[in-house]
This record gives sequence, structure tokens and C-alpha cells, in this order.
Amino acid sequence: MSAPTVVTLLGASGAVGGELLSLLSAHAVPFQLDAFGGPAHAEDDDTEIPIHPLTEDETLDGDITVFATPGALTAALAARVEGGAILDLTGRLVDAPLVVGPADAGSPRPVRLAEPAAVAIAMVANALSDLGLTALSATVMDPASARGRAALDELRDQSVALLSFRTPPTEALGQRLAFDLLAGQPLDDTGRLREQLASLLTGLVVPSVARVLAPVFIGTGIALHLTFEGAVTADALAGRLDATPELAWQPTAPDIASAVSAGTLLVGPMAQTTAAGAHHTLWLAVDNLRHISARAAAVLAHWTGAR
Repeated sequence: MSAPTVVTLLGASGAVGGELLSLLSAHAVPFQLDAFGGPAHAEDDDTEIPIHPLTEDETLDGDITVFATPGALTAALAARVEGGAILDLTGRLVDAPLVVGPADAGSPRPVRLAEPAAVAIAMVANALSDLGLTALSATVMDPASARGRAALDELRDQSVALLSFRTPPTEALGQRLAFDLLAGQPLDDTGRLREQLASLLTGLVVPSVARVLAPVFIGTGIALHLTFEGAVTADALAGRLDATPELAWQPTAPDIASAVSAGTLLVGPMAQTTAAGAHHTLWLAVDNLRHISARAAAVLAHWTGAR
């Protein structure tokens, strides 16, 4: 009997890694899963698959290594990988090809999985391109979980502190996020999104992008401003998007909580109108953690022959 495929999950105690670990734990997988996380969370984790602290001398020689690590650690840890395929969920391994899911992942190799905001924007824009779409711009409202588990936990602690009239902690986020909005997010985050959109958009100019960190735990909201060559009706937009796989059209702008509950990408108009026009604004909502974790699980299933 041949040895099982070994999948090494790095960052299993983080926001994205924890979601992926929960997803894999709920299904019988045809591979051995070795999960590693930060020492602050690994010891007290109660998942079915144990999470081990990653030591400095740990050998990373699995058949497939999944990176759900803090971005600053990804490159350093990647240098310790001894062969095998890589599935990067952080977007930091820029020399690896960008993929959306199993359809373009191909055979096991080093790849980057596109971030949820890039996939959502590209999915909508590509679906509308032959209606004469000429330009688009996006404002992405990122949740605290986009910054990892430490930021997620700190948003909770900030909220409790402020409601208790205490000074909120800022070690993970750098400043107060609770009951506020933080514009001017790191340029590398915005640049990474634009780079991914350049790869995913079909025949369209890369849009201008702004990112805002919102006091939301999970779920990304995106305002997408569209310009067409001529007048396009709202019904035409609705019909095209509702027929697009993995998109769910809503008659009104969907709230983020609904997207988290639905587990799919929701899209709807930000303003109710039946008039035809060259300019439209849509609101997209997606569960950022579940969206990338489900695509990562699908790639792993594809690579390991799961059914």
C-alpha cells in the first residue's frame, strides 16, 4: 500500500487557516493533514485535527504545503519548504501562478489562490463585459478577519473596552477600529488586489481600487461602480448576473450578514432604478473566510483525487 499524500497546513490557528481546518475536519479526506499554528492558540485548540506549534527546526517536506500564515511570515516559511506543491492563500508568493480554483489549478504545483475581493470583482465584471462595459472602480470594505485572527480578536476586545469606558488595545490593528472606519490601507494590499485583477479580468482595464478596513468581524463588502458605452437597463444587469454561476442576484443591496449565512457571493443594486443608463453601482457581499477556504479545499480535493 502506498503512503498517503501529506498535506501540511501552516497557519491553522489563524482566521483563514482555522476555517479551512474546520471545513476539512467535517469531511473524510484522502490525505494525511498535518496542521501547524501559532503557539498562543495551538495548545488549546479543540478541533478534531490537532494543531501543533511550528518550531524553527520543523521540516516542511509534505507533498502539499498550504500557507494560511500571516503575510509577513509567508516568504520566510516558503524558503523552508523542501519540494512538493504549494497552495498560497496569502497572495504573498508572487512568483507562483494565480488561480481561482480547481479548474485552473492544474496538477500539483506552487500556486497562489486569488483573494475573495479579486474573484468577486472579476466575476461580475467579466459577466458584464459584452454589455459594453468600459470602466469600473471599486471600494472594498475589508473586515477585521482580513488581517488575521489577532486582528479579529482585537476588534472584539476593542468593542468591549469602549463599551466599558476603557482604553481599547491596539497591538494587532495599530489603531482603534471598533466603531470607526480606517481608510488608507497598506499600499501592498491594494497593489496585490490590482495585480490579481489584471490577471483575472478579460479584456478590461484594471479598475481603480480603494480599500477601507471596517469594524466587521467576517464578510467583505464591495461597492462596484460601472460605466458602459451606452445605456444599459437594470433588468439587463440582473439577468446577466443571475445567470452567472456562483453569483446570486438580489433585488436590493445585500447585507454582509446574509452573505455570511448564504455562503455564496451576493450582488445587488445600491440604488433602485428601472431607467436605462450608462452608469450603475452594484454592491457585492461575500464571506471572505468561507469563500477562500472552500476554494482551497476544492483545489486540495482536485490534487489528491478526492470524490
